[in-house]
Amino acid sequence: MSKVNVEQEININKSICKAHLNAAGWGLDDYNHGEPWNSVSFYVVDFTLGHLGLLTIESSKFDTVKMAPMDELVSMTSQLVKKWHKKRIGQHDLSVLGMLLNSYLHQTKTYELWKSSEKTECSHPHFIFNLYRSKQNGNISMRPFALQTQDAFLSVEDVRSYARSIRKHDVALRPEEQVGVIDKL
Repeated sequence: MSKVNVEQEININKSICKAHLNAAGWGLDDYNHGEPWNSVSFYVVDFTLGHLGLLTIESSKFDTVKMAPMDELVSMTSQLVKKWHKKRIGQHDLSVLGMLLNSYLHQTKTYELWKSSEKTECSHPHFIFNLYRSKQNGNISMRPFALQTQDAFLSVEDVRSYARSIRKHDVALRPEEQVGVIDKL
């Protein structure tokens, strides 16, 4: 394939990604890499910072996981999300954040349930990570949940709605994790 053909293919893929992202309320700068149809989407929701972010991991790398203690993963994730929120994060740190989230996810019941669920050939996996950062006691916890849809990306509004719905559930089941968590979404 010639250099011109490769560049044309890259531009076409970028245009398709941009159209999918714009339709869901995201911008091209919200997208880190890969093609949406060959990726797993991670959405990070930090209520206290008011941050909603989208990351993707290539499907072929999704099951390549380096395990680490859950509390360390939450702490490192929290630090990188702060950088991301302040727009001081580079491509390397976004890739590291994706690996942290993937490692965390693979150690949860959410992943086990998702893995055992029935999936259709054209469905796309989406994982939303609610990050609960307490202003009162400094505690940080994270709660992932999974969705399977036909869409390449969930809309910003859908992510916000799903995240708030799960948070209501978490307030009832784990009130100690919600002390001092403020919703700035």
